Amino acid sequence: MDSKKSTGSASTSKSGLKSGRGRRGKKEEEERRLEEEARQKQEQEEKERQEREQRLEEERKNRDIKVNEIKSRELNTFYDILTEINLKLENYHKIRREKFKWERYMKCDGSPDPTIPGEINTFLTLWKEDDKSEDFKISIENINLSFKLIDELNFLIEDMPESDQSKILIENYRKTIYDLEEVTKFKIDQATHAVLLNASEDTDPETLNFSFSNGDSNIYFCIWANLSHNKRITSFNFPTQNFSFQLPRPLTLAHFNLRCLFTEYDFYTPKSKTFACRVKPEVFEFDPVPEIKVEEKKENEEDDNEPTEDPDVLSPELKLLMEKTISSTHEDEDEKSEEQIEPMPKIEEEKPIEEPKETISAEELAILQELSDSFVIDLRNYQPSGPILHIGLYDIPPQPKKIRHLVLTQKDPNETLVPFTYPTIDSSLPKLSWQEYWAKKQELENQSASNQTEQNELGDTIGSKKLDLNSTFKSNDLLESTLGGPDESMSTDKNFVKGLGSKSNEQLIKSIKNESPLEITYKLPTSVFFAEAPVLARWDESRTHWRTDEILDFKYSDDQKEISFKTYHFTPYCLLQDRHVHMPFQLWRMAPRESMNSCMFTLETSNFELNIEIKFDQLRVYVPIRPANEEDKSKEQKKSKQSLSKQSKPEKPPRLDYENQNANPVFMKVIEPIANKWFNLREFKTLLRSIGLNIFPEPDSEKFVTITSKNKKLEWKIHRNMALCSCLISMAYSKWNSEIETEDKIVILYQKHTTDKEPNQELYKCLISTTDVFYVSESNENSDDLDQNIAPGTQEHSNMYHLCLEDICKNDEELINRRINDIDPLYYETCLDFLESVKLLTFS
Repeated sequence: MDSKKSTGSASTSKSGLKSGRGRRGKKEEEERRLEEEARQKQEQEEKERQEREQRLEEERKNRDIKVNEIKSRELNTFYDILTEINLKLENYHKIRREKFKWERYMKCDGSPDPTIPGEINTFLTLWKEDDKSEDFKISIENINLSFKLIDELNFLIEDMPESDQSKILIENYRKTIYDLEEVTKFKIDQATHAVLLNASEDTDPETLNFSFSNGDSNIYFCIWANLSHNKRITSFNFPTQNFSFQLPRPLTLAHFNLRCLFTEYDFYTPKSKTFACRVKPEVFEFDPVPEIKVEEKKENEEDDNEPTEDPDVLSPELKLLMEKTISSTHEDEDEKSEEQIEPMPKIEEEKPIEEPKETISAEELAILQELSDSFVIDLRNYQPSGPILHIGLYDIPPQPKKIRHLVLTQKDPNETLVPFTYPTIDSSLPKLSWQEYWAKKQELENQSASNQTEQNELGDTIGSKKLDLNSTFKSNDLLESTLGGPDESMSTDKNFVKGLGSKSNEQLIKSIKNESPLEITYKLPTSVFFAEAPVLARWDESRTHWRTDEILDFKYSDDQKEISFKTYHFTPYCLLQDRHVHMPFQLWRMAPRESMNSCMFTLETSNFELNIEIKFDQLRVYVPIRPANEEDKSKEQKKSKQSLSKQSKPEKPPRLDYENQNANPVFMKVIEPIANKWFNLREFKTLLRSIGLNIFPEPDSEKFVTITSKNKKLEWKIHRNMALCSCLISMAYSKWNSEIETEDKIVILYQKHTTDKEPNQELYKCLISTTDVFYVSESNENSDDLDQNIAPGTQEHSNMYHLCLEDICKNDEELINRRINDIDPLYYETCLDFLESVKLLTFS
């Protein structure tokens, strides 16, 4: 029995071992199977990846071959058209410059030639040394002549082609501009001095003080002299310039004059370190025409077909000689490669040492130091708008005295204006008062912010609409009491002292009581468009920049378009606004006119809509003329019946149709003086910038504006195609341009259009441009998605000219010749320069 039991237990243990081994074997087999499947799957995926890459590579090669075929077929014609236009332009500008020189030489109006050092130096010397008291009108004429000479030199600098000699000429011209500016400022002071010499003979009978206001659109004088010393006379207003001031008590008894000079010419801004653009525009060239080397392929095929000598047929001696030459060439190649490889580590070690691009130049370091001061104006982000205000206090020159029949006048040894020092007691008063004012302002702003957060937290915890509404009212009342406090406290001299707070020391309070700041009020000119509250800045002559500090109690009334402030600084002031306030643009459209070489450009911003007509080399702000009604027709009939002997009055300018323009009245009042007047592009850009309608981005504007980033060369290429085809097709903004992901594609809307009527919005289709081709899509602005495939019945083209010829105009050569081939070179150049100035493809 025992032996049976033992054999049974042994058999069961053996079966258990077998079953365990079987399970392990199955598990290992399963793992091997899974590993094999994973390996096969990985191999399959790798094979598919390689096939996919190979297929994509083949597609890319086929695509490149197709694009090269398109380019080789079309680009020669396109380049020939542009080359012909550029040659005509080059010849035209060469003749124009020579003609300009000849006309300047033959000019006989008495004005000097600013490009000839002898003439301009003689003019400056004689004008500066002229000690005679000139008539005021003659002074204004000479000052305007100086402005014209400066503008002429600036034009020559911009118009000068690049060369080594041009750099020397530009340097000389800029030196001449500086000399003209300095002498002009001296003569302005001398003209003011001449006006004040006889101030006592032309006083106001009521106040016994002297006031004078005269000038023109370029320069205007507002002069007031305190001759009565009456402490009750504390203010004066110049209604012609909407400029007024309020005197502190010490100045009512002082013997001084106040002059505010309004100049359209800016003497100061170009001198600032932050004025010049430091980003240079990139220079591009068209892609070369690819050459398809068909003949070489045939030759290679023929070479392959030629009978070659089989190495097995060669004799043993030739075989041995070939092996020796091959081995020797391999050895030579190895030696050369070793010689080339040996010095490589030294070069790699030396490369990291030389990093000139990362170093900062002295000029850039000076600019960074300037901008580290938060009160310094960055002129790349802000630009002056409106006239420059030159506010100054000066001594009154000796006045003539009548003694019986004699008039005695003490000779002024200075013969020019002498600054009047104010404050007279403490020269550090402007800085100390500003520090106290700024500290108080910051304290009130922090207090209001903390109170606002407390009220918001209280409203969130209560959760009741009624209580939340009441808390909002309380917070608003608190904000009005805190933020409105300093404005009211600064309204008078006594309250100004109270506004400084208890922390102010007694000596500062006493100084301000004795000599408080001068208050200025100025209504903004209606000829300048301000989209937002302007920034007021004063000129710091010692550091040559505009800055915003030490200007007390600055207020801006949006309803009245008026500013007021208090100051101790008697220096030039200017109003600035954001250079990019109208960017990015909302919409744009470019439509041809019925007449050749003209188009209408419409630009819509967040503040206005501007219509600009381009005709040949001229531009204008287009505003439709209101049609004459029955009353106007009857008046015209009455005028025609009048006798010819009567002197006819000058005709009134045509009334503009504001209703069809659909614009705000403030904007229309700004553009009314320049509406429908033609200018060249340089004058047009300067004019729009001066009236606050800056629509021209700079090369560094991308730092300050959110743009649709695109390939720079592609943008450059499209501008030239658009200018060439601008007389045939209407082009417009497309929302897909900003929504498309890649930077190498630009989408615009297009439609064929050759009339003066408004383009039909429903007929616009998408035109897609890549770095290689142009093609038409079936999508439009109302499509759900952008279809990036080629529209049926159309083809890809290397340029917009052939796209118009074959797809848009369906090979209508007569229309193409009339609208594109016969385009005027000056119109093409003006249109192209305007497109590159506005940069509508990326700034919309």
